[in-house]
Amino acid sequence: MPALKKYKIASSAVKISLIYLLLGILWITVSDKILFNLTGNQEFFQNLSVYKGWSFIIVTALILYLLIKRSENLRRKLEFDLAKSNQHWQNIFDSANDPVFILSKNFRIIEANSKAEELYGYTIDELKNMSLKDIRSPESHHLIKQQLEGALAPLGNQV
Repeated sequence: MPALKKYKIASSAVKISLIYLLLGILWITVSDKILFNLTGNQEFFQNLSVYKGWSFIIVTALILYLLIKRSENLRRKLEFDLAKSNQHWQNIFDSANDPVFILSKNFRIIEANSKAEELYGYTIDELKNMSLKDIRSPESHHLIKQQLEGALAPLGNQV
């Protein structure tokens, strides 16, 4: 997820910068030609160019504000949706009627629910300092490894 988030942030920055660049080039090129054709007078053209420059600054500041505001609103919505989803899954994890563990590749317990705490007699903090092999009988270690490898096999190198 962090890579996706970094890409989205970079793409927003690039998008806003490119829009600003294109608007700037178009404004300067087109408006100078139109203004000079309308005035025909170099001195009057120079005076109007100052106002044209101020207009450009005001318009592009407004556009930049709207683009950044839109990007911030999208980011806030995504953060809210992510927090809501995390809370949903945390509630499922916490209310499961069976012990549930989140394990590292080497079977270290990263997280455990309250049922695991209740069933195995260790606090969650104690469980987090243990391996699944620490709470199961040595006879079951081979079975644990076999089951976990079977569960991870469809994921290939993603884990």
